[in-house]
Amino acid sequence: MKKRMRSWLTPMPRNLREAFQQETTQLNLRRLIGISIALFFIALLLLAFEDSFFNIGPILFAFLIASLLQIPLLFVTFRYRLKIKRSLIQAQTLLYLVSVILLGIQLSLRLHAQTDLVPVFLMVNLAIAAILYLDVQTSTLVFTFAAVLFTLLLPAFQSDATVVFITRVNALVFIFMAWLLNRMIYRMKVDGFLMESELREKERVLAEMNQRDPLTGLDNHTSSFRKLYEEAAKAKRIGYPISLILCDIDDFKTINMTFGHQAGDHVLLRLAQTITATLRTTDIVGRYGGEEFILILPDTDEDAARVLSERLSMALLKTSYDVDVKVTMSGGISQYDVNQSIDEWVRTTDRRLYEAKHSGKNRFESGQTPHQLT
Repeated sequence: MKKRMRSWLTPMPRNLREAFQQETTQLNLRRLIGISIALFFIALLLLAFEDSFFNIGPILFAFLIASLLQIPLLFVTFRYRLKIKRSLIQAQTLLYLVSVILLGIQLSLRLHAQTDLVPVFLMVNLAIAAILYLDVQTSTLVFTFAAVLFTLLLPAFQSDATVVFITRVNALVFIFMAWLLNRMIYRMKVDGFLMESELREKERVLAEMNQRDPLTGLDNHTSSFRKLYEEAAKAKRIGYPISLILCDIDDFKTINMTFGHQAGDHVLLRLAQTITATLRTTDIVGRYGGEEFILILPDTDEDAARVLSERLSMALLKTSYDVDVKVTMSGGISQYDVNQSIDEWVRTTDRRLYEAKHSGKNRFESGQTPHQLT
């Protein structure tokens, strides 16, 4: 029963509620602007031929005045809809709907004596139900107002009690059906919005997966280089230093051959976790390829990067694994020079990595004296 009630009330997840309300508010405002302009010219046309009708000139004139006041407000509200409180937008929407409902009631009741124009009022309610996305509270308020006002005013324009009763019943049934129609349309809008949000989320996840290494969860080679270019451009624009570390697991093939590839994958995963935990949240870690990692360090000069590499080397020595193995890494460090290209920067760092490998491993090579941990 509780699930049925929630479905009937067309709930929206809290994290999507704001986006949904913004979308429906924008759609409602656009449609109200179109409707208001169309109704204004229809009322103006009817006023020009007012002699052909029975005493509806004052009604049309009042609606035209109200439209002249409200249409500019609708345009302004749409222009600044993101800055105006939603409660004010809803109040303005309700005010215009009241004007339209009053027009429909007055036209229907004024002309009821000479011709049956009650359908004009009913069509107004049907149009509101079909065109606007109203939540359950707003739609209930609007259609209740229309029903109560019409049933109260009807006896003043119709003396036949039987006709009054039948007209009231028909109007109430029709208004209730209009309310149901509005709920169905609103529910379809909610379902469509949720489906679109789900598809966008899946697309986002797939896009992120394409940028992630499936084993370690780090940025893959392509994503790492994209971020490297972005961070280098940002550092050049703002004027702070940025450093790069390329590091490689020492004797990783021996680990694979001795313990198997599953053990090698476990070592890669644990190292990725250790590196991520050691670096700052502003730093970027990626899997460069195979057993090689890339570390992008914004707002970090080469000296600070060297200190970080020492901290990383100590953390690696304390890392435990499911197999009895001691894992070390070698790496190259270099700071970005705005006079060099990104490719030259990477080649310099890569060359220092190989120098560290050929100089005894378990060390990080920079433009200064390399260090080695035992």
